[in-house]
Amino acid sequence: MDGSQIGELEYENFNAASAKITVKGKSVHPGYAKNKMVNALLIANKIISMLP
Repeated sequence: MDGSQIGELEYENFNAASAKITVKGKSVHPGYAKNKMVNALLIANKIISMLP
């Protein structure tokens, strides 16, 4: 807590936390892709949608 004048009170919170997430997909020939290909963009979209 901090204050600059008598009767004044300031409270602040500084948070420099960060996270780095790497998403890797799996590229497969379209003829053999069923149940094998993983789209990295769709996975990243799911992760972002879970954030507040």
